[in-house]
Amino acid sequence: MQLRCTYCQTMFAIGREEKLIAIQSMNDENLQYYHAHCPKCRRANRVERLKLEHSYPNWQADLKAITDAPADDSQAGKKL
Repeated sequence: MQLRCTYCQTMFAIGREEKLIAIQSMNDENLQYYHAHCPKCRRANRVERLKLEHSYPNWQADLKAITDAPADDSQAGKKL
């Protein structure tokens, strides 16, 4: 997802993983906006929840798949 900083007008992108994490945190905290930080000026840019959800189709299924997946324990394969 391409965004333009409202302060310095620099274009920057948000990846799929960052969008999924943003949607999850907005759902947990009941927020309407996500703060995407500009890599150039480091200021927060407001991104609406609907814009994020629209740019990530089937985010519910991906979020459920990640949360339901068993955690990979590094100690599980080791013998004592």
